[in-house]
Amino acid sequence: MGKTRNVFTFPVVLIGIALLGIYLLWASYFFVYTLPWIAELIRSTGHALIVATVIAAAVDPFIKARLARELSRNFLGYTIGWDIPKPFREKAEELLKGTSVIRNDFSIHYRLITKADNPDILTVETLLEFEAVNLTSKPQVHRVSHDFEETDGAEMLMMRCTSNDPAAEYDRHHLTPSRTHSRGRKRVLEYVVQPVLLQPKERGYQYKFKYSFRFTKEIEDSDSIHFGDTPTSNVSIELDECPTDVEFIPDPGAVPSAGIPSRWTYGNAFFQGDHITVRWGKTVPTQLIPSEPKHDS
Repeated sequence: MGKTRNVFTFPVVLIGIALLGIYLLWASYFFVYTLPWIAELIRSTGHALIVATVIAAAVDPFIKARLARELSRNFLGYTIGWDIPKPFREKAEELLKGTSVIRNDFSIHYRLITKADNPDILTVETLLEFEAVNLTSKPQVHRVSHDFEETDGAEMLMMRCTSNDPAAEYDRHHLTPSRTHSRGRKRVLEYVVQPVLLQPKERGYQYKFKYSFRFTKEIEDSDSIHFGDTPTSNVSIELDECPTDVEFIPDPGAVPSAGIPSRWTYGNAFFQGDHITVRWGKTVPTQLIPSEPKHDS
């Protein structure tokens, strides 16, 4: 209600002023013969109101456009309170322009399983879950993809989208790589599913994505999750399974969740180029220092 009223207030006022001017022109004729000076005053006021309405209607869009241009030149400066050097301002504006689609409630689940035939190798099963949100007023294309180095022996187990928009839903299992490419000297396998057309958030649609994969790593190793070019918030890590002789170490920026063991959260947002890294390794046994024997005095 508040937004609609603000949008239409100015045009309604202009129409009201124009109608008042027209009414004064009509009313002035009742005083032409009895009080001509009153008639002239009323007529002049009516003309002035009509002219003011025309000028305001013609000039207002240009004033607003000029004001918008001035504000946009250093929007961050006005917001923060001091001038931002141009290189930093351009980088911040570039990041903000990329927030048409964001990922929210990004959850990463890990299961570390020791291989029976080789205790120095772990099978790592990872499940990623998140909601994609279109913040704009127009539909936006969103594509989910993930890649692995060929040496990891990775398997994409499942990629799924559930939504109250039937056109967006899919559920695929045991996928094959969509393409392969080189990253330096390493061969990379990339998994991609069909793009989803995200409707604007204001229309009430929800799009929840989930995909899981499996790969092998040494027992002293790490894994990184890169956030690509989609801004991401409310990130959490959960360790669902881990051998007792393996220590799982989350990224230093992770904060343990109160009351929920083996779960860590991040309070900051992640942008293009950001990533988090988790590590694991053999648990270091605690060295017990023997106590000195007591002697009776």
